Amino acid sequence: MKTATAIKWIINVTAGATLSTMTFLFGDIDIPFQVLLFFLVSDYLSGVFAAWQTKELSSQQGILGIAKKAAYLFLIASVYQLDKLLGTGGALKTLAQWALIVNEAMSVTENLGQAGVPIPNVIKEKLAQLSEDHGVEKKL
Repeated sequence: MKTATAIKWIINVTAGATLSTMTFLFGDIDIPFQVLLFFLVSDYLSGVFAAWQTKELSSQQGILGIAKKAAYLFLIASVYQLDKLLGTGGALKTLAQWALIVNEAMSVTENLGQAGVPIPNVIKEKLAQLSEDHGVEKKL
């Protein structure tokens, strides 16, 4: 019984420390942030899938992909800290999240297209429109 209590305590402390750190770094874990996390993971997984389908799977590319996702999270944390400093109420963080969401959604679409998954034109068109609206310079 003591072991189960100790394990529960460790889990609770770890979860609390992780969530406290995330809140300090990123502010509220709001809907745009949740969507960004979804697309960061989706882009990585679809990239691995595309590389596997095209027989170009590379651990070095995988590590670079993870580093890129970490850099995006660092950017969001940095912009959130600027929001706090400037008192902009999260506007910069939200803007950065939207730009990265569009970028990642386009990348998922590209990855799936490379893997041979047919992408409906309406999705390509909407992503291109979002890209223009949010200043992302990536072409489908």
